[in-house]
Amino acid sequence: GEDMSILKVDTINEKTSGNGVQIPGHVVQVVNTLSNTRTNTTSTSYVAATDVVATITPTSNSSKIYVQYDLSYRVYNNAGADSIMFVGISRDGGTTILAPNRLRSYDYGNSGSLLESTVSASFLDSPATTSALTYQVYLKNQNASNATINNDTPDANSSVTLMEIAQ
Repeated sequence: GEDMSILKVDTINEKTSGNGVQIPGHVVQVVNTLSNTRTNTTSTSYVAATDVVATITPTSNSSKIYVQYDLSYRVYNNAGADSIMFVGISRDGGTTILAPNRLRSYDYGNSGSLLESTVSASFLDSPATTSALTYQVYLKNQNASNATINNDTPDANSSVTLMEIAQ
């Protein structure tokens, strides 16, 4: 038959920092934050969603970071028009909004519009660093809407999940 090797250990500890076991495709670490802090804005420029943020420090330059946000939101307009808001996430306060979503409630009766729901999005980042990375959720409104994350606190929750994937 084929030659077979079996290695049995109870614990594998990294001897020298930065030389830990990296198996391509495997998750090295997971960071998750949960927030029920309410953020409301009528701004048409992106503003940070309070506490809907997570920080991860990659162990390797070649790692990819799987980024996911799960948001509880409410968009409202009482001006007899559709209500529209945008949500997304940025890395280290950058102006580029990653994994953006346009959330819209239609006005059919000239009495305004309201939508309260959840939205999730994810993307794979390749930051090429071992420095700490902060991923922050942002929101803005369009069309004179009120845009809110975590409207019904404390029952409404939003989260950011970060996974370092070895390459």
